[in-house]
Order: sequence, then C-alpha cells, then structure tokens
Amino acid sequence: MTMCANRLIFSRFFHHRSETSFVDIFLRRVVAFRVFSLRLKHSFIHSFLVVAAMTVSVVARAAFATQYVGYVALSTALERAYYVVDDDEEDEKDDDDGKNVGRGDADGDDARRRARSHRASTSFARKIQPRAPPCGTVRVRRRDPWGFPLWQLIRGATPERDDGREMHPRHRAYASLNLLVSSLCAAFVAECAWRGKSSLRPLDASGRFPVVAALVDVLIGFFKMTAWQSVVEYYWHRLMHHRVFYRALHKIHHHYKSPSVWCDLCIHPVEAFGYYVILYSPAFLIDASVLSFLAYMCVMGACGVFDHSGVRIECARGAYATAFHDAHHSLFAVNFAFPFEVMDVVHGTRARREKSARAT
Repeated sequence: MTMCANRLIFSRFFHHRSETSFVDIFLRRVVAFRVFSLRLKHSFIHSFLVVAAMTVSVVARAAFATQYVGYVALSTALERAYYVVDDDEEDEKDDDDGKNVGRGDADGDDARRRARSHRASTSFARKIQPRAPPCGTVRVRRRDPWGFPLWQLIRGATPERDDGREMHPRHRAYASLNLLVSSLCAAFVAECAWRGKSSLRPLDASGRFPVVAALVDVLIGFFKMTAWQSVVEYYWHRLMHHRVFYRALHKIHHHYKSPSVWCDLCIHPVEAFGYYVILYSPAFLIDASVLSFLAYMCVMGACGVFDHSGVRIECARGAYATAFHDAHHSLFAVNFAFPFEVMDVVHGTRARREKSARAT
C-alpha cells in the first residue's frame, strides 16, 4: 500500500515536470530575479536618500529649497506678468469694446479686432523682439499648461503655438535635470560652509563703524566673486562656441533665437555642470563673507532668468540690460559675457548698439 502511494506521488511529480518545459522554468526564474533586483535597487535608493537626508544639515536643505523654489517663483512671475493672456477677460473686453465703439454699427467687428490688436501690442511692449513669437515651454494662454518644464514633463502636455514652432525635444528633460543639479550644488556649498570646508567666513564688522565695515566687506567680496565668474565664464562660453563643443553641447542652447521664460536651462547637462562649477567655485577659491556669496548668488540667479526671459529690463543706466544677452542668441558671435559686458568690451566682441537694435 505504501509503495503504491509512493509510485503515485512520484508519477504525478514527474508528469508535472514533463509538462513544464525548461524554457518556462528559466523565464520564471529570470522574472523572479528581475523583480527581486528591482526591489533591492529601490530599497537601496530609498535607504540612501533617507541616510543622506539625515546626514545633511538644515542649512543645506534650506539652500536646496531656496535655489529650486526661487527659480520657479521668479520664472512663474515673469511668465504671468508678460506672457499669459486671460482668454475670458480678453473676450469680455472685446465685447465691451465692440459695444462701446461700434454699437449699432456694421464696423463693430473691425473695432473689436483693432482693440484686441492694441491690447496685444501693449502686453508685449516690453518684449526685446516684439515680432518673435513665444517659444519653449512658456505659457501664453490660460488653457496652456504651466510653463515649468518638470510639470509639463510629468503631465506630458505642451503649450499650443499658433506659428507651429516646436520646442526642442529635450528641453523639458534637460531643464528639469539642470535645475535639480543646480539646487544640489547649492546644497553642497551650504553644507561645506556649515562644516567649515569652504573659503566663506562670517561677516567682518570690526572697527569704529561696524555697519560701514560690514557693508564694505560685503561689497568687496561680491565684487571679487563677480569678477572671477565674469572672467572664467567668458572664456568658457567662447570655448562652447568652438565648432566641436558647439555641435556636441552648446547647439541645444541656441535652438531658440529669441528666448522666452524657462529657456535659460535648456542646456546640455554636461555644459550646465561645467558652468555650475564656475558659478559655485568662488565659495572655495575666494576669501569672502557668507553674505557676499548670498548676494552674488542672488544677482547671478536673477540675471540668468532675466537674460532669457525676452523681457526688456535695464538697471544702473544700462550697466545691465537683458537685450545684451538676447542679442547673443540672435547674432550668435557676439556678447559672450555674463551678466555684465565688460569682458566683451575688452575683447572686442560686444555687438554695436545700432547692429543689436536692428536685429531686435
């Protein structure tokens, strides 16, 4: 009886093994291994992020958030102020204008059309190149998605363009990655400064007039950092315009001849990382106060957004003007400096005023 039972069990086992092919068994084990490896990978990444967040100071986290949120907030404000047109308000205003201007008149449609054209020209009065249509991810209509590249990348949505111009296919991915890397660099510098591993120091307010001494210390540090960045960035930019580096890296940034908001981070990640090394290097090379570095970063970050906004902004009687870098995108071989034009003046690569004005 026992032998019969054993035979029955073994016969069923071997019969089952014979029905299941070796290929099926192999595929099942491969799938199981893939699932296990993915779970292990995800758990490792999660553990790494948790440990990194625990070891990083609050100062580094604040620097990361400030860099990231500050960029998004400033770009969104420019987009809303100079690009987005409220479709509903436009329709209501058109109706009101038609009633007031052409009430009972057959030319009411023409009056509404002229009123719409006048408001459009007023909305874009501060555009550097008024004839150039918006480009990139910038939002123009209320029904368009928010111009934040990561938001459009997640939603898979793109703004409508009347002229049919398409954004660069890697614009949203590169911009999202570059903003993340820039914010991580800010967190890294803040962590190094917090641990005393950078050249940044506390504010020097010694002397009979502490307020004046502190202000002078901030200004001197800011001047040294800005001068260093301006010189190194100029030669870095000139290098990116060499035919080898231009074809491999920099050509993506020149995809837009008249940049709009959110176009500044449309850069190849390799080139962007090289510039971030230049941007954050004063924190390790120049003896300056923390406040000097904060002022330096605020100016550089704001100028980077303004220069690619397509909006005409000037300050200090033309010492800084967004039309200067905008002309670089339209004329290509001039105006390499950032944010001020001193290096172009020294090297003779600054665009003539009349030539730049004619291009815009």
